[in-house]
Amino acid sequence: EYMNPTCSVKDRPAFLMLQTMIDSGELNNGDTVVTASGGNFAQGIAAAATALGLKVIVTAPADIGEQRARIIRAYGAEVHLCDGSVSPPTLPGGYQAVARELAEKRNAEEQQHGRKCLYLDQFSDHRNSKSHMDTTGVE
Repeated sequence: EYMNPTCSVKDRPAFLMLQTMIDSGELNNGDTVVTASGGNFAQGIAAAATALGLKVIVTAPADIGEQRARIIRAYGAEVHLCDGSVSPPTLPGGYQAVARELAEKRNAEEQQHGRKCLYLDQFSDHRNSKSHMDTTGVE
């Protein structure tokens, strides 16, 4: 996996998930994706989104650290660090809940400009496991 752009096993799933969404018309150039991540997926999705002409917002637990957050920002993401002690992270204030809230709010704003903002839930999106089956699983 060190050959992947951000050196993470999550790079290929991130790219393939976004590419599938673009191919299906769910996303278009200039749209925004919001996702929650503990770190590796955030790097992959930020790099892939930027390469595909999308904007990306990442929420993550604060314990990923400022250095990791800087790396994710360097790939083009807007990063929101959340209280990592909220468990499960789907509860109010948790990084997954914050991502959903940001996506809803941003989508309302983006629609005024003919764009959209979608929440990409790596934890339950079927495209995540499919991308692993089609790429890393084969290896």
